[in-house]
Amino acid sequence: MNYGGIGVVIGHEITHGFDDQGSQYDKVGNLRNWWDTTILENFQKRAQCIVDQYGGFVVPEIGIHVDGENTLGENIADNGGLKQSFRAYRKWVDSVGKEELPLPGMNLSHNQLFFINFAQGYRNATKLTRVFGNVPM
Repeated sequence: MNYGGIGVVIGHEITHGFDDQGSQYDKVGNLRNWWDTTILENFQKRAQCIVDQYGGFVVPEIGIHVDGENTLGENIADNGGLKQSFRAYRKWVDSVGKEELPLPGMNLSHNQLFFINFAQGYRNATKLTRVFGNVPM
């Protein structure tokens, strides 16, 4: 569950270093293109898929589409953090050679618990945003 909670948050923040904005800075923080043309073109192509996907989402309370271009950095970080944290969890399981014992009274797999804790974290962040404004996640 820790991987699905704090692991996702840590992965999210690290991924910002490689999103549409963070990727524009080199290893010492200088604004410059350090990616070769092929990598940059591949990144832009994949980023457009995320723009298109999120641009298709509608905020139900106001009936307006999400601006996938405007939210691109957060969307990349959300997806990257989740994906890398889950990979890290599965790598840890492989390194110890078995799953942990199931939680007593819970008929859920550890993979399911990972995603439940992830969802609870984002649900709580959404609630805080409604009360306090933008909350980093």
